Amino acid sequence: MPLGRLADRRGPRGMSVLLALATAAAIASFLLVSGFVAFVAAACLYAAAQSGLSAARQALLAALVPAEQRTGLLARLDGQFRGDSEPAVLVEAASVRERTFRHHRNRPNAERLSSSAAR
Repeated sequence: MPLGRLADRRGPRGMSVLLALATAAAIASFLLVSGFVAFVAAACLYAAAQSGLSAARQALLAALVPAEQRTGLLARLDGQFRGDSEPAVLVEAASVRERTFRHHRNRPNAERLSSSAAR
């Protein structure tokens, strides 16, 4: 079920809180991932939570903010949220990339050392 529709059924306030927590958990999970598959899973969780949060936030603001002020407010909020989280995702992607290359670069050396020690 799309998260926006779920926000319409369950109420935008509760879903906004739940999805904000899920977004925060996804961002925190980037600190713990160590492989490509885990990074992709964390990125998918982040994207789904952030997308649902955007839909729930729009529904919440529709009830709280006059129609003529909604577009400007949503644009400012979107810019602030993206500005806070996207740099963290890019830094973690670079970190995972570096750790993966370092692992593969060092692997032949470790295998070479173990085979020479066995002789």
